[in-house]
Amino acid sequence: MVKWFFENPQLKLLTDNYSCIPADKELANGWKDANSQKYPKVDFQVFLDALDYVDSPNHEAYKPAYTKINDAVALVWSGITSGENLDVKAALDTANAEAQKLLDEYWASH
Repeated sequence: MVKWFFENPQLKLLTDNYSCIPADKELANGWKDANSQKYPKVDFQVFLDALDYVDSPNHEAYKPAYTKINDAVALVWSGITSGENLDVKAALDTANAEAQKLLDEYWASH
C-alpha cells in the first residue's frame, strides 16, 4: 500500500490536493511548470530555491517521548488559553522544563 501511495500518479494527486512541492524531483519540475502556467506572475523557482534553507530539525522531525511531551505542553497551553494561567512566560518556562526533563530521561535510557 505504501509503495503504491508513492507512485507518481498518486503522489501527484496528493501534492496537488495539498498544494505542496513534491519531494520527487521529476514531479517537482512538473509542479513548477504547472503552477507557472496558472500563475505567470509568480517566480516559483524561489520556492524551490528556498528548500536549501529549511530548518533542520524541523517542527515535524522525530521527537522522543512524543506523547508525554505533547501532553505536558497541552496541559500548560490549556491553562494559558482558558485564562487560568495568565503568566504566559512562566507557563512556557514550565512546559520547557518538563519537556527537557522528559528528553533527558529518554536519552539517558538510550
